Amino acid sequence: MSKKSLARSLRILVIVFPILTGVFATIYGLYLYNRTQIFYHEDRPIPPGFLVFSSMELTSVNLSIQIINLNFEQGRSDKASMICDFDLASSLTDDQTIGLQIPYVLEQIIDSKFDVQVSKREVIREISPPTDGAKQTEITIVYFRFKPNQAVTHYSFNVFFNWSGFVWKTDYAEYKLVIPFARDERALHSSIDSILQNAKIRYITQGESDHASVLVNAEAKVKEAFPMPESVMGLHGYTAQMLTWELSHRGGIIGKEVAPSLDEVVVYFEISSETEQRNSYLYGAGIFTGLGVSLLFSGIYEALKTLEESRKARQAPAVHDRSSTFCARWYRSL
Repeated sequence: MSKKSLARSLRILVIVFPILTGVFATIYGLYLYNRTQIFYHEDRPIPPGFLVFSSMELTSVNLSIQIINLNFEQGRSDKASMICDFDLASSLTDDQTIGLQIPYVLEQIIDSKFDVQVSKREVIREISPPTDGAKQTEITIVYFRFKPNQAVTHYSFNVFFNWSGFVWKTDYAEYKLVIPFARDERALHSSIDSILQNAKIRYITQGESDHASVLVNAEAKVKEAFPMPESVMGLHGYTAQMLTWELSHRGGIIGKEVAPSLDEVVVYFEISSETEQRNSYLYGAGIFTGLGVSLLFSGIYEALKTLEESRKARQAPAVHDRSSTFCARWYRSL
């Protein structure tokens, strides 16, 4: 290969290599950036909230809602539970019914513990029609039929279940959890009347001892919570925290001020591993995009420089020929 061909090949390489590398690096940088922006954002409508219904008169009801084994990626709890204590107004011997209206989707009951023998248990999924033009939502009705002990008026039961739909993604590393509570008849689903006519309804946050708690592992950081939890407790031997709300405190009088009514608990979480991944993508996007743009400008500059040198090289012989012709004519005229 001649020196001239070698020089030409090197000049082409100096132009083509930075342009191709710059295009690749820029595209890859934009791809990394898009990885932080592409996710399925959903602002879900809130279904009617938790409530208790029964066939018998109750003098007190205490409800505790616990969310454990929280799976953010799948938007579900692999093990949620509801503990319900209630007292009958009088001793009864006939079969009675007590049930729960649970927002979102109860996928299956893992286990249930009752003070007495349950003769029937049923889980019914229902669609809640919107009242304000919003999307339809799902709720679950669960009820138990049992025969009370004539000598006992206090009962309790505990239901463990898979629960989904109450947590969803709002940003690359951020999730929103909403637990709604029924406060009046507007939140009462119509199917309850078909299950149990003239049901006695016990709405949540009616001044009794209701609790809601969420167990989150150390990877999930609480960004915001409305209202603020009454307590945040670390669990001995576990890298987790328990957030607890005393629901009955809302809607009542605290000191000299009236506390706002509580319709729902809302918590925004940020997942540490996903935050680190997003930051890694953004850092890589900045590096590759910056490098790619620099290489593109370098390649384009070399291309323009080569074109200019080529243009001058083509013009130079023509100028030399005209000068030689003029000199020859001048010499002959002497």
